Amino acid sequence: SRSTFGASTAGWRQNQGRGNSARLRSSQSIRMKQQPNHRLYITIFRGMGPERRLKKALELSEFSRALLRRGLEISHPELDAGEINDLYQARMEKARNRVD
Repeated sequence: SRSTFGASTAGWRQNQGRGNSARLRSSQSIRMKQQPNHRLYITIFRGMGPERRLKKALELSEFSRALLRRGLEISHPELDAGEINDLYQARMEKARNRVD
């Protein structure tokens, strides 16, 4: 079956458990969302001073972490706060040790 992103869900299921490289190969047919404002976004960042860019980067990092934590809470309503924190820490550690 085809998803709205163009990747075969059957192919994705086939590659589960084989690591990131197998999943990446099966998802290469995913069509990326158009980014009409990307150049404007970059221009705005280039116009900021270094201190303001750093502040914005830290805000985005904090937002991403909060989004991850909230996503874990929604995905795992059966877990208590301590278990969510353990899962969050494990995901953050995995992200830190990621090898591309």
